[in-house]
Amino acid sequence: MTPRRISSRQSDSFLRRRRHKQILVTVGTVVGVSLFVVCLSWVTRWDSFQVTDVAVYGADAELVTDIKAEAEELLSGAYLGLFSRSHSWIYPEDALVARIPAISPHIDTIATDIQDGNTLVISVTEMTPAAVVCNGLPDFDGEELSQEKECYFVDRGGVAFGSAPSFSGPVYKRYYVSQTLGIGTTTLPDSFEMLQSFYDAIRAADIDAQAILAKEDHEYELYIRTATPDDLLHMTIVYFNTTRDITEQRDNFLAFWSHTEKEDREKGTSSLFDSIDIRYGSNIFYRITTP
Repeated sequence: MTPRRISSRQSDSFLRRRRHKQILVTVGTVVGVSLFVVCLSWVTRWDSFQVTDVAVYGADAELVTDIKAEAEELLSGAYLGLFSRSHSWIYPEDALVARIPAISPHIDTIATDIQDGNTLVISVTEMTPAAVVCNGLPDFDGEELSQEKECYFVDRGGVAFGSAPSFSGPVYKRYYVSQTLGIGTTTLPDSFEMLQSFYDAIRAADIDAQAILAKEDHEYELYIRTATPDDLLHMTIVYFNTTRDITEQRDNFLAFWSHTEKEDREKGTSSLFDSIDIRYGSNIFYRITTP
């Protein structure tokens, strides 16, 4: 059987019908997608799904105002000019988490949530001071540590996040450094964590640690306040460093201090030291206060 040949006229007609069908399919797809996008855009603007209120918890009044303003700015407008940014399902959570901490160095972390369908709740955790760092050398008013210095609160990483007011007493661990301080400055980046642990151990032994002075070449002075038998205050300087094992120095000092206290109780005496040097292993060098 001889195959039938297709004429060029029939071939052209077939191609035209095929192109026409493809155009209809393409137009139909575009129209369908467009209608879907328009409907979806309309749905994202329904009042029942809109964030109409912003609540901020965990921040002071001034920060609350700034955080609300930032959140409301981020919630305004629409993605691609179509989808409402204030829709409770697609609000810009990542942008909020990224931008709000930049409002203030006092902000540590934030978390967001939608409550009752229309309220954006922003929970803020503010920085907790781990210590106070002051610029320069410590000043003593008699045997009291003076508070009149340029000082900053620092976080657990030693980063300054706010000016510290003048206050009395060892409310926070206090450091004196010879570096320019300011918001965002990292204090003692190579040793802050170990110094904090050292400080904690001293205070845990019920020793009145007042401050630490950071000197050159990883040398430090710890200031300890004690009382004389007639209740007069006395300041002792403890020399240590971080070039040797600071844990060993701490343990040697605590053993020496405990032994001295035990002997004082047994003998009914009160040892007062001008200085104690714990930088040389188990050999503790000290100078007794002369009356």
